[in-house]
Amino acid sequence: MEDVFYSYSPEKIKDFQEICHFSRKLCTMPDNAILEQFYKKVLETTHKYPREKLEEEPDREKILREEAFDEILRVKARKQGRPTPINPSTILNKEWTFGKGSLSRSREEKNYESLKKSLDVFFQTKCHAVGHLFYPKGGYRMWHTNKYDMDGWLMFLVHVDVLNQSFIRYIHPETKEVITHWDTAPFSVNFFHINFNDPLWHCIAADGTNRWCQGFLVPPNWRDFIHST
Repeated sequence: MEDVFYSYSPEKIKDFQEICHFSRKLCTMPDNAILEQFYKKVLETTHKYPREKLEEEPDREKILREEAFDEILRVKARKQGRPTPINPSTILNKEWTFGKGSLSRSREEKNYESLKKSLDVFFQTKCHAVGHLFYPKGGYRMWHTNKYDMDGWLMFLVHVDVLNQSFIRYIHPETKEVITHWDTAPFSVNFFHINFNDPLWHCIAADGTNRWCQGFLVPPNWRDFIHST
């Protein structure tokens, strides 16, 4: 049985220094006005997802229904040559967008582009960017699968400013075991597998820390490039 989640210390990966450099430069705080809007929206009825739900089994039927509906909207937009629809109320400014318990940052930031180029060189192929996210203290992402977003291995560069106060929790597709991986280091590199037919249910919480993460779809042979120093 192959595992679906791996975590590494970036400092111990050979030739990973440039990637570490650009990833760290992206770990900046939004201004207070953005944070105020974030916490206000978390409490709004339309965006309120109880944190306690992360301690329970996901409501699979309901969540899959919601994910399928979102995918229908995306497919319809693509067929009509339009960008994926975004709720205007979630756009906080040109750089930050609110997203169900976290903040999404624009990928146009120059350090993000430099990070992607460094990853393309490291993995010797194009790495598709999938997210530049910031979880302020108290932020979270409810149970979801990403099954319509991509199929393959995702890599997330994860930074926290307080240890053991945030996690990614997932349900192993084969064993059905609920596994919680705590962020025990200031900087880690996490890999996990997304499969459309056998989705990986996962959720995220940043209870007592700020949590930054940059995500990319990496080649299926990514382990061939991860060599310890």
